[in-house]
Amino acid sequence: MTLSHPLTDVADRLGDALDTPAYSPDNPLPLRGYLTVETIFAGGIAAALGAAWLAGRRPARPSPLDLALLGVATQQLSVILTHDAVTRPVRAPFTRSGGAAVDGLVDDAPRGDGVRRAVGELLTCAPCVAPWIAAVLMSGMTFVPAPTRFLAGIFGVAAVSGAVRRLGLGR
Repeated sequence: MTLSHPLTDVADRLGDALDTPAYSPDNPLPLRGYLTVETIFAGGIAAALGAAWLAGRRPARPSPLDLALLGVATQQLSVILTHDAVTRPVRAPFTRSGGAAVDGLVDDAPRGDGVRRAVGELLTCAPCVAPWIAAVLMSGMTFVPAPTRFLAGIFGVAAVSGAVRRLGLGR
């Protein structure tokens, strides 16, 4: 017995329309995997907004300072998640080791195919994972703003510290 749901039916039809060899004959791409990952992202945002609505918590308009803090924290977290040596266990099921770390950063490569490869590509691309992190932080600002600011502050300060080090202003 096959379970059917309107959303999975639409996803299947879209997946059938994603003819990878016709789209990218020299480099097979996990187009169905991308579609799955994008659907999870959109569904997560919809779920967070729905939960906020049900809880009577309207997402507040962030202040310019909150946007700056969340932006810097998002950048820092995206680099940590996608390139930090200590986050290799998170990436390992979806990536191949990029070798020795240079200045604590590694360049792992996606592996596998389908959803596994799509997630591997996401977890090795800081700009790609940044919207996911931003969505989590913005959701946090809706439900638990003080702890979210605290967490973002930690990574914001770490980002400033790294910038100071890269500029050669600290040793």
